[in-house]
Amino acid sequence: MKLIEAITFLTAFIEMKEDSNLLRAAAVLIDASEQTYAPLAAYGQAILAAICFEAGVRLRERVWQLRKRGLEEEDLEYVYDIRAYLKRIADSIESGEYEKSYELMLSRRGK
Repeated sequence: MKLIEAITFLTAFIEMKEDSNLLRAAAVLIDASEQTYAPLAAYGQAILAAICFEAGVRLRERVWQLRKRGLEEEDLEYVYDIRAYLKRIADSIESGEYEKSYELMLSRRGK
């Protein structure tokens, strides 16, 4: 799963402080969004792809900032937060909770 791959790169960044890991995480998330947007949009679920895209773009921007001014504590907090959020989504998908929520949403829409 691409989310797990991105989480792995974010964890590597936190541990090693190498911005190349943030760039890898960003690339994985952007790639995942590009691969899944159209199929998810067909089912009215493009929000997950949009979240991945947004996170990827923001991580790439953060790398540019880091390269200009150096690593700061707020950068680590930012990456911790993104990693926690993505982990929660990944756990929800793996447990089946995400799919159940999706099915509930469809039933409410009458589909």
